[in-house]
Amino acid sequence: MPIRKVPERIVEVPYSNNMVTEIDMWKLTNTWHYTSVSTFIDITDISPYTVGGFSPKGAGMSISSGIFTFPSTGYYKIEYTMAFVSPGQSSAFTGGAIRLSEDNFATGGDSIVGYSNMFTTSIYTMAEYQTIFKVDSTATHKCKFQVYSQETVYVEPDRTNFRFIKLGEI
Repeated sequence: MPIRKVPERIVEVPYSNNMVTEIDMWKLTNTWHYTSVSTFIDITDISPYTVGGFSPKGAGMSISSGIFTFPSTGYYKIEYTMAFVSPGQSSAFTGGAIRLSEDNFATGGDSIVGYSNMFTTSIYTMAEYQTIFKVDSTATHKCKFQVYSQETVYVEPDRTNFRFIKLGEI
């Protein structure tokens, strides 16, 4: 086992190729066209990622109306990559958010938010977001993804994807 020094103590970090029990990837199915969206919009047009023969490891995530349900409790790394194109005008702010909820979105939930700038027309840009989420209950702990733009923007399919990796048990 490799040993990593942490301030004030030494911690053993076990390593095994079988530690990761859940890996799943999804993608935006069709190009999304937004015109001056002044609020975050939920992305609901999502399908499983099957490029290169990929299939989930473990049970995989489930989705309903753009809201993801985790297959089991544990710590999950959530990654979100967005690809934008500005067709005819610049947009000072274009971005997205990972929305997390511990109460099935009965309240607003927490967000990991980021922006990218598109200061010229007909330009592509990408934005990446990631977080780690402790899932105590598969019934209440949920995740969804959002997009935001000040001006007209296209969100590209295939280059916009969502990844879930279970890092370990609680």
